[in-house]
Amino acid sequence: MEKNKVLEKLDEYYKKIGEIVNFLPKGSWEQIVVRICKDKRHNSFGIYIQKDGVFKLASEYIEIGKIDRCKFNDILSQLDDIADEIQEELCKYNQEVWKSLVFTLWDDGKYIVECSYDELDDDFRECAVWRYKKLGMIPDEQTMKYIQNMEYQHL
Repeated sequence: MEKNKVLEKLDEYYKKIGEIVNFLPKGSWEQIVVRICKDKRHNSFGIYIQKDGVFKLASEYIEIGKIDRCKFNDILSQLDDIADEIQEELCKYNQEVWKSLVFTLWDDGKYIVECSYDELDDDFRECAVWRYKKLGMIPDEQTMKYIQNMEYQHL
């Protein structure tokens, strides 16, 4: 019975995430992907928007004026609160807590949620690799130089 309660509660949270990230007008996007990485020491959020088959960071939409910066900061704050609530809910029912959650919303309202329970390794390089594998986003030259410099420093 407890597991059913958890699943129902999680479904409510995922619907809330869908409502929060559905901030662009219909027809102006195909998918919105939210990646939340969170553990006791660290948290990060990435919001990616697909239009015409190409993913871009939501921050690029801020720069061109399609998303209001204050509204976007509010979205990040709401996502942070929901991520905390989800993890608290899982702990309350002695369920394993995820380290990263990927929420994908399509413009027709359908969504999927993927969780990873592995140790969080969300450094800059790992995030760039995830973006490439999951979203097809090729790192720009500046990102590649930064990653290469980081790898050189670790030798």
